Amino acid sequence: MEEAAELTTSNKGAKILIDSNKYQYRKRKTVAQKSYWSCREAKSKLCMAKALTEIRNGQEFILKETGEHNHSNDLLKKRVQVLESKFVDNAAINPTIATRTIMGNIANRLQNESLHAATAMSTINNLKMKIYRARRKEQVDF
Repeated sequence: MEEAAELTTSNKGAKILIDSNKYQYRKRKTVAQKSYWSCREAKSKLCMAKALTEIRNGQEFILKETGEHNHSNDLLKKRVQVLESKFVDNAAINPTIATRTIMGNIANRLQNESLHAATAMSTINNLKMKIYRARRKEQVDF
C-alpha cells in the first residue's frame, strides 16, 4: 500500500507527516532516502503507531504504517466538538433538560460514529461547565 505522503510544517518548523486517516507523525530519523516517523501522540498518549516513507524523484511516499493509534485523529475531534456544541446550544434553549440526559445523548450519538469518538469527547466536568455557561448566557440575553 503505497501512497503519496502529505507533509506540513509544525509551528516550530518541523516536518509533519499526515496519513490518509489524518493522523499526524513526527520524523524520528532519516537514513539514505528513507524516513522513520512516530505518531505525534507517542509521548503524551503512549501511541505506538509508526510510519516509513521514502523519497523517489523528489516525491515522498508512505511505504508502511505499523501499530494502531490508541486515540482519535484531529478530524474526529472537530466533528465531536461540533456535535457537543449543538447539544450545549440546545441545552441552553431548553434548561429543563437534565445535564446527565444531554451527556447521555452525546455519548449515544458518538457511539454510532466510532469507538474512538468517545475518546475525543470532553470530560464530564468540562461538558457540565459548558452547559452551565451556555444556560447563564441564555438567561442574561433575556
